[in-house]
Amino acid sequence: FARLFLSETELSEHASNTSSVELEPSAAKAFPKMLDFIYSSQKGKASGVTSQDAVPLRYLASYFGVEALFEEVNAFIQNDLKYTNAPIYVAEALTFNDEKILDAASVLCAQNVTNIAPETMAELPLKCFRDVLLSPSLRKRHRREKRNTLSRHVAAFCRKHGEELDKDILLELTSKKVLPSIAHDEAFYLMSLGRTYSLPTTPLDGSKTSLHERCIIALSRNWKSAVVPGINDKDVVAGGGKGYASLPVETKVDLLEAVVKESGKQAPNIELLCMSCGGFTCREVDGYCSSHQGYSKNCSYCNKRSYRHQNYQISCPECGQYN
Repeated sequence: FARLFLSETELSEHASNTSSVELEPSAAKAFPKMLDFIYSSQKGKASGVTSQDAVPLRYLASYFGVEALFEEVNAFIQNDLKYTNAPIYVAEALTFNDEKILDAASVLCAQNVTNIAPETMAELPLKCFRDVLLSPSLRKRHRREKRNTLSRHVAAFCRKHGEELDKDILLELTSKKVLPSIAHDEAFYLMSLGRTYSLPTTPLDGSKTSLHERCIIALSRNWKSAVVPGINDKDVVAGGGKGYASLPVETKVDLLEAVVKESGKQAPNIELLCMSCGGFTCREVDGYCSSHQGYSKNCSYCNKRSYRHQNYQISCPECGQYN
């Protein structure tokens, strides 16, 4: 501190021989640790440094010229910075305009985004979150099947930062470039956001790239777990959104059409109802009904086992007749 007061600088401390410093909340919280470092009997030992206060302490050490603390905090950061706590470093580095830490932590986030909890990523400020999603490091590293995770990050971020959203931001965060595919457990919620902010449901070029259409695709591909419960139970809320029951009629039509097409592709694995007890059975296990503890009713034409899907009769796999 003496160096600040006595140095020939333009700092306010030198001009007035007083010290009045305005600090960010995290720096004010870390300030006692800097004082402990300066006045402790164990000089040169920074005790209790954490991921949360490392960047604020680095800022304080630089501002007040405590070189030993600056070096020790740097050593701590080099050992501590990992993808699991990188979002914390990104947020603090942005607060203190620490570009070196910001660059290193942002790259770690982008390279490991599918391994970071969505709730942790949601703590990032909007600019940092956007930069991570658009980072070249992310685009190069992650295979398509892992990109569903990104939609969970976007959904968690939107839930936490709803007051910062507008149509343009949502269009960017949910563009096909950022979210090539959607996790079915967040599809209803993201569709509801699209309706809230009046996002287009059909792209101008006619391709299947709008958020609405990508959500429809995700739900139809997981129709058994994502759609059927909502049809059977109007109170079911899927994926943290408003669920099937609240969809507009035209959206329900789009979704059910997609489900019909997708269920046709999945016909060999389709779940069927046992004609004897109404329990679910499946072709893959040769018609055995787990609820009935037996096989489904025999075909009246060929006396072979027959199958029935919900309220629809289908042809007997043995003789082809409808039963």
